[in-house]
Amino acid sequence: MDLMLLPNKTMPLTQQRKKVVLLLPTLHLGGAERVTLNLLNGELASQFDLRLWAIRREGFLSDQIPSTIPTTDLRAHGTISALIRLIHEIRLQKPSVLISCLTPANVLAILAVRLAHQSTRVAVVEHGSILTHKGGRSGLEKVLPWLQKQTYRYADQVVAVSKGLAGEISRNTGVPLASVQVLYNPVIRPDFEARAAETVSLPWTQCKNHFVVAMVGRLEAVKDPLLAIKAVAALRRRLDCKFLILGDGSLRSKTEQAIKDLGLSEHAHVMGSISNPLPYLKLANVLLMTSHTEALPTALIEARALGLPVVATDCDWGPRELEKSLGQVTLVRDRNPEQIADALHALQFRPKSFPSTQTLVPFREAQAERAYASLIESMC
Repeated sequence: MDLMLLPNKTMPLTQQRKKVVLLLPTLHLGGAERVTLNLLNGELASQFDLRLWAIRREGFLSDQIPSTIPTTDLRAHGTISALIRLIHEIRLQKPSVLISCLTPANVLAILAVRLAHQSTRVAVVEHGSILTHKGGRSGLEKVLPWLQKQTYRYADQVVAVSKGLAGEISRNTGVPLASVQVLYNPVIRPDFEARAAETVSLPWTQCKNHFVVAMVGRLEAVKDPLLAIKAVAALRRRLDCKFLILGDGSLRSKTEQAIKDLGLSEHAHVMGSISNPLPYLKLANVLLMTSHTEALPTALIEARALGLPVVATDCDWGPRELEKSLGQVTLVRDRNPEQIADALHALQFRPKSFPSTQTLVPFREAQAERAYASLIESMC
């Protein structure tokens, strides 16, 4: 027997484990980015040689990457440069599995793996719809549905974070629905309660007797923060309430102007990007979501885990899917500020109500880690 073929027992563990790369476009604050960081911070790093690649290592969450995770910044500022640098890194680092998140990076990952001519397997994870809400798209984003349709058939595994989103992907790409794996996000980490217990103060000195409405999300057209402000303005005509907005984005200036125009300057506050929204949610009475589309809203799961009721516009999938499992989610069919205000007003005296431990299991980090570990093993 050729002893050179035997495993070296002194070989470092990182060389014996499967090399798995998680790919993100950037580290800006968003659901997909938070989920990826949760996976990097969890037990997957003890099972695999886990690494992070970022097309551009920029954004609010860039300093939250675990120091133990090798990170590659591709420093690409265009589609072609990103593709070329991805091909280079695949050939250089030779990962066993590349898991990409978000459609633009997913398309590039599939192309790069095929052009690199390596044995790397690629899984693409979709966190949101690219068909339902197309407002404000430009450049590459306009052709994403077509690119998704042309490339996803060549992925080794296609993953969606909700059943409804899996259906959309299947319809658009022709990938059989049975072949689109649904993996819920690792939202509830082991330190969930500790993070929720952190001490924070609301922007109002006296708010114990106020009804506090919270909104968590990017200030972008798809989240429609302007509709949320109009709904809270309608609510204030009936109820002394406060509105806390945790998020930032291209619509921040319009959001703040709408607050002034509707006379809410003393009652609504934009906090900007908050890495840990849990203690703020804990101090609120209700979570408001006015999105045009949601695949699996992290903030909704976090709010329900903290006992908050939720009022959400009845967009496709996410809120509707979670209402069935987590309860206490009021879905408003029409995008009408008065009807949203009605739903919020109805919750004025409703006490916090926690979902059962069992219903939260699919969203716990340990469950998600097992699912991702199984996905990786099936591809190696």
